[in-house]
Amino acid sequence: MKNILRQYGFPDKERVFQVGTSNEYEQIFKRIIIELQRCQDNYEEMLVLLLRHLLISFHRELTREHILKNEYLLQGQHHYNHRFNNRVRNSCIKMFVNN
Repeated sequence: MKNILRQYGFPDKERVFQVGTSNEYEQIFKRIIIELQRCQDNYEEMLVLLLRHLLISFHRELTREHILKNEYLLQGQHHYNHRFNNRVRNSCIKMFVNN
């Protein structure tokens, strides 16, 4: 199981991952429950596929959140740099004009 988790970017030491809530997660869990209740032909293989589907969805959500946070931080940094550079430039112009 650890190898499967590692494959989708889940570290060994962490036990809880904040992936939020999703209708997709709910549907996958319901399908897992149905497979476990019915035990139809090849249900073990279906369970593996559903688990991988769930892990891929979790990984995508964690990656998306990380990207969105980075974009937000970069936008803030750009805004700060732009305002700071304008203030410095304006101060330099004022000093040059006054001298």
